[in-house]
Amino acid sequence: DTDVPSTALVHGIIEKGTLTTAPNSATPAAANYAIGTTNFTFAKFDLTAIGEDINVTQFNVYFSTSSATSSVDADAADVNNLKLYDGSTLLASDAQLSSGYAEFAISVTVPKNGTKVLTLVGDVPTGSDAAQLKAWINKRGDLSATGKASNVTIYTGASDWTALSGN
Repeated sequence: DTDVPSTALVHGIIEKGTLTTAPNSATPAAANYAIGTTNFTFAKFDLTAIGEDINVTQFNVYFSTSSATSSVDADAADVNNLKLYDGSTLLASDAQLSSGYAEFAISVTVPKNGTKVLTLVGDVPTGSDAAQLKAWINKRGDLSATGKASNVTIYTGASDWTALSGN
């Protein structure tokens, strides 16, 4: 008998994967723009999956007419015709906000140990009276996702929800 030498590697086993969200470094800096602006890029979001492929089926973005710590809902007079893209592929659109939210039913797979960048664009109509607009993922329930291998609901994580924003 010959013993097979150990590799001394310890392999971790996880119940399910994780999904984290973060602002993408290519999100445009805050700027002044005129009412009537169309196809304005409000934010780019990084979605990163660890441990397994993760299927994202709902992506909701909250708009405020004030700062990220404010709860003043924007409405359709402030921003509309919102679109969510994966690269140049249109995933979904939402013509107008509901209680400050743009709601996107999507089907996106974030690859295991990989990142997807989603881009949010929209219009600022000529009737907007907002002094400023802010777009962000407001809370963990704003995204619905399921692990592909585990078939378990995955809740997104962020160390600071107010930092998870566009400009």
